[in-house]
Amino acid sequence: IHDINPEAVERFIEYFKPETDVELVHAADLSSLKEADIICTATNSQKPLFPLNMLKPGVHINAIGSYNHKMHELPEDLFSVASLFVDQKESCFAESGDILDPVKKGTFKTANYKGEIGELISSKIPGRTSPDEITVFKSVGVAIQDLAMASFAYKKACQAGTGHDIKI
Repeated sequence: IHDINPEAVERFIEYFKPETDVELVHAADLSSLKEADIICTATNSQKPLFPLNMLKPGVHINAIGSYNHKMHELPEDLFSVASLFVDQKESCFAESGDILDPVKKGTFKTANYKGEIGELISSKIPGRTSPDEITVFKSVGVAIQDLAMASFAYKKACQAGTGHDIKI
């Protein structure tokens, strides 16, 4: 686990350690990316978090930050080699700086866009086609995800007897 704030990593590890059997390790620098099978990014960074040459063949990246045109978590040249799956095409191609800039600069290979996650889950499109293929799931969030989480939180609050009624 890596963060520009080392104390945040330690708090994260301390909090989640009892929740998992997986060893949680503080990666002080990005050198461990070369060994990672899965990389998850969730930042509001305005510059890429790592260069393409730090990734090994076959890595999968879940990128859920960069939800507007000014944000960039991923290296621009990633989409010249990686297969891209998204939560919602229209939103990702209209909002995410990670996608908008490579498209604008011509470094995004259209053939590398594979489809939406729903199409993948329902087997309408294939997933990884080779062990060395680099895959990316890019999400900017969809309203239904927010509604599902709000419903879950509301039900949990009702079960716990917490919360306040608000007159609107």
